[in-house]
Amino acid sequence: MRPNWIETPLERLFFVALDVETTGLRFQEGHRVCEVGAVLYGPSGLLAAFHSLVNPEREVPEEAQRVHRIPPERLREAPAFRETASLLVQFLDTYPVLAYNANFDVGFLNFELTRHGLQPLANPVVDVLELARRLNVLEASTGYQLERVARKMGVSYENRRSHRALYDAQVTAQVFRRMEPLLVQRGFHTLKELLRWLSADTAVVLQMVQVFTDAQLEHRWVRIRYRSMDNTVSDRVVLPLQIERRNEEYFLTAYDLMRRDRRTFRLRQVEAWALMETAPTPSPGHDEIYGPES
Repeated sequence: MRPNWIETPLERLFFVALDVETTGLRFQEGHRVCEVGAVLYGPSGLLAAFHSLVNPEREVPEEAQRVHRIPPERLREAPAFRETASLLVQFLDTYPVLAYNANFDVGFLNFELTRHGLQPLANPVVDVLELARRLNVLEASTGYQLERVARKMGVSYENRRSHRALYDAQVTAQVFRRMEPLLVQRGFHTLKELLRWLSADTAVVLQMVQVFTDAQLEHRWVRIRYRSMDNTVSDRVVLPLQIERRNEEYFLTAYDLMRRDRRTFRLRQVEAWALMETAPTPSPGHDEIYGPES
C-alpha cells in the first residue's frame, strides 16, 4: 500500500525537490527543457538523486547559455527528453513534488511529458517560492531569488553552482526543511493543511481584490487586521484608493486613519477585514485623503 502523503506530518514527510533548466522562459515560444535535477528527501535527509542533461533538439540562445553555463556540445550529446522521461517519472513516483517557482518547472515538465504522449504529473505540488513569500522570509515584497531566500534561511548557496538543475533542487529541499518549524508555528502540521492553506489563500486574496475594489468605487471605509513584515499585528481603518498587481502579488494603496497618511498593504498579509457602514468620526478631509489637486 502506498503511503498517504497528504495526511503525513511534515516532519515525517518524504518528498522530491525538482528543478529544470531550459532554453528560454516560455515553452509556448518553442523553448525546451535542457536539464533535469531531482532529489528525494526523507526525515533523515537526502536519500536519492536524479540528474540528466537533455538534448533540447534546438539551438540554445546565448542568453540561456549565460544563465546555466551548459556547453552546447554537451547538450547535443545528451539524450532527448523522450529517452529520460520514463526514468524521471519512475523517480518521482507518487511523492509530493517541491519546486522553487513551481509553475515554471512543473509547467515545462508537464509540457514535455504531454508532448511525448505521456500523462502530466498528478503528484501534489508545493511551490517553495510561494511559501517563502507567505512566510515573509525576506523583509520585502519582491526579490525572492532562491539565492537570497536560501542564505536568509541559513542554507549555503554557491554562485558558481547556481542555475544548475541538481544543485538548485538540493537547495530547494534544504530551504523547505528549514521552513518546516515556521509552518508548524503557523499551525500547519500536515501536507494536507499546507496545500489547503496555499489554495485557500489564493481564493481569499482574489476575494479581497473584489471587496477593496468595490469599497474604492463606493468610497467606503474598511476595518482590516494586518500582519506587518516583522509579524506584528495591528487593527487599521482604511479607505481603499487603488489595487495593483506587481510581480504576481496584489497590493492595496489606502488612506490609513491610524497613520493619517497613504500606506501600501500587501493583501496576503491582511488577516481579516470588514466593511464599515458609516465613515469614522471625525473623518479626514478630501484634501488630506486625495491631495489638494484631486
